[in-house]
Amino acid sequence: AAQPTGRTALVALALVLTGMPSEHPDLAPALDWLEANPADGTYAIAVRLMLWSRLPPRYHELAARERTRLLARFCRSPPGWDYRDPPRPHMLDHSLTQFAFQALADSAMVLAPIPKRVVVAIREGFLRSQNPDGGWAYRPIVTGGGASRGSMTAAALATLALAERTLPTTGASSRSVRRAMAKAADWLDRNFASDSHPGHSEHLYYWMHA
Repeated sequence: AAQPTGRTALVALALVLTGMPSEHPDLAPALDWLEANPADGTYAIAVRLMLWSRLPPRYHELAARERTRLLARFCRSPPGWDYRDPPRPHMLDHSLTQFAFQALADSAMVLAPIPKRVVVAIREGFLRSQNPDGGWAYRPIVTGGGASRGSMTAAALATLALAERTLPTTGASSRSVRRAMAKAADWLDRNFASDSHPGHSEHLYYWMHA
């Protein structure tokens, strides 16, 4: 209920990823429903953007609208996304930020690249928020920090890798990113579990997704 239309978009995305064509009678009604019902939550907008970006060109105008809305919600200090708009800096978290950044990267396949300022800000934000043990907490250090979690460490590592693929660093900056990624990979090696969420007692599938 917190992210209206998001669940339908997530199911539709899963069907598309299995190879189901957009005109399939089991998928087309869901796409029509999503087109007629806009989203407001950041997670919902992001997954809709992932979906529209993987569909034929006639859906790319919808992707462009979602992308514009997602970029408008971006908070620059600290960098990231809140559940809603306008963003509240104290409510930003690494999960939302990873999900939104992933959606923007998906949209770059059919629309414009992610704005450089966003890539740079997100990368620097994750680098600043890495805990000494190599992991990441749910929230950035500047808004509370906390103990490292498996899901957030995996999300941060994936986001840094995606940022490097999108806008590679060089020199000292590249070395800093690679050190952070190596520490994160080491944290995941030390703490990996298939039946529990490292550093947190809930959300097993959230951890496995990340």
